[in-house]
Amino acid sequence: VEDHSHHSMRPSKRPSVIPFRKQITSALASATGMCDSTRAVVSLLTQSSKYEAGVAFMILANIIFVGIEAQSAATGTEIFGYLFDETNLAFDIIFALDLLLRLYVFRCGFFKGDDWRWNVLDTFFVVSCLVADISVMAFSVDIASRSFRAIRLVRLLRTIRVAKAVRSVREFQKMAYALISSVKTLLCSLLMSFFVMYFFGVLFCQAVTDFVATEGPSETADELIRVYGTLPRSFMTLFMVVTNGISWNLVYDPLCELGMTYPPFLILYLVIVLFGGMNVVTSVFVESAVMSAQH
Repeated sequence: VEDHSHHSMRPSKRPSVIPFRKQITSALASATGMCDSTRAVVSLLTQSSKYEAGVAFMILANIIFVGIEAQSAATGTEIFGYLFDETNLAFDIIFALDLLLRLYVFRCGFFKGDDWRWNVLDTFFVVSCLVADISVMAFSVDIASRSFRAIRLVRLLRTIRVAKAVRSVREFQKMAYALISSVKTLLCSLLMSFFVMYFFGVLFCQAVTDFVATEGPSETADELIRVYGTLPRSFMTLFMVVTNGISWNLVYDPLCELGMTYPPFLILYLVIVLFGGMNVVTSVFVESAVMSAQH
């Protein structure tokens, strides 16, 4: 009997430990469920079309504000100058919150999915702009410094993200796909134009060099040197002629001083580029755009 009472009086710790573990497990499960539900809500929010439209609107508003700031600095009017730093900081905080929300939803997959290039670009924009704001407000960095001008360029390049926001619009998809599909055509047309300009540029440059070496210094030689004196200058002159940068008669008259041999070559160049090359390139671009739109 004594042994039985002695065993019955012994304290038992096992029953008190099991409920405590169950409470911890239940609490963790509840917290995990709440976290998953929160992520689901945030995921629906960040992937909705209205959210993307709002972000696109904020990006456009930021770009407009950058233009106002540039105009104010250029004219020296300093309209609302004391608000520029605070407004830039507000924009950057909004974009940082957007980045954090998407990081919270996708976690490591944020830099692994189909849009990882856009996400890396967004991260670079947000971090660089926040660093600039902190530098200006905390360390009084000169706004005219080279690094600050680079940050302004980064803010302006943020416009690229608008393309991501409106990519669901069918008309925009057609235009973007047409541009991408025409890249190869563009490169081929640029290469063809380069070879044509290179050929005639070398021809005129050699002609002017021989003329100056034979005739010596003169006003005519100075005019020819100004237009065709070097290969880059001759190339640039031919480029400006076909892009309305300069009237072709201004570069035709100096060639007449070389005799009647070289002016016809300039006319031949204009005929090849303007009536031949440009029309062919335009037709190829139109054909490529139509095929891409049908696709």
